[in-house]
Amino acid sequence: MGIFGQILLGLIIIVSGVMILIKNYQVTNSLPFRSLEQRLGPGSSYLIWKVISLLMIFAGLTVMFGFGGTVVEWLLSPLTHLVSPSSGSE
Repeated sequence: MGIFGQILLGLIIIVSGVMILIKNYQVTNSLPFRSLEQRLGPGSSYLIWKVISLLMIFAGLTVMFGFGGTVVEWLLSPLTHLVSPSSGSE
């Protein structure tokens, strides 16, 4: 994907996250997390949708500026070391 594609995809993800954050009430009423509401109590769907929208904005920024792969590698590095440990510890 070229630089134009990264910028466009990043902007689409950011705008989606901002729209979910702005329209949180409508999104929560149309797509509630009923199992979380039962376990965590009333109002937890609002919090989860806000967290999802903030993660989308962060992901959009990392994609737009080209750090997406680096951030994913850093987040998954503990799992990759569990699956394929280095052979230098013999």
